[in-house]
Amino acid sequence: MNIDDPVIEGLIQNILQTHISPVDFTLILKGHFKPPSPNRAARVIWTLKYRGLTVQGEHLMTVFPEGTKAHLTVTFRNKKGGPAKIDTSIPITWNNSNGGAMDLFVQPPVTDEAGFTTLHADVTHLDEGNGQVSFNADGDLGEGIRTITGIFEYQNLPLGATVVNIEAGPVTPVA
Repeated sequence: MNIDDPVIEGLIQNILQTHISPVDFTLILKGHFKPPSPNRAARVIWTLKYRGLTVQGEHLMTVFPEGTKAHLTVTFRNKKGGPAKIDTSIPITWNNSNGGAMDLFVQPPVTDEAGFTTLHADVTHLDEGNGQVSFNADGDLGEGIRTITGIFEYQNLPLGATVVNIEAGPVTPVA
């Protein structure tokens, strides 16, 4: 199976352009993919190595059956996997690519006593469709801005029938 995912490709290009000279590339993943069961996330962890730079990340997609919702929790990690801080003086921006399919309710960021920030949002299935919830935050704790982006993909299953309506035509004599 070939996966040509512009989101993953865009994230990798953003990382490459931020940290090293820009590089043109095509990303093709080959393998076997089993779709997730409802309420479970498909998880792909990818690793990119280039000139001594190693970048690892995840790309998630959750399937929402009709009448479901989920709470999103975002934490930040440094390159060694430990907790990391973000600059909350720069506004965190959220986006929902398909507001007709999914409702997004963003809660205020929560920063603990140690200065680590957690983001929270609720998503609710509205209609059939696919989309992405994303956010941008500042990962640079100094004067500059280093935008970091998080993306959550969703697939909303079709709304199923809930009512059956049967109507009879006019009653007529049998010939």
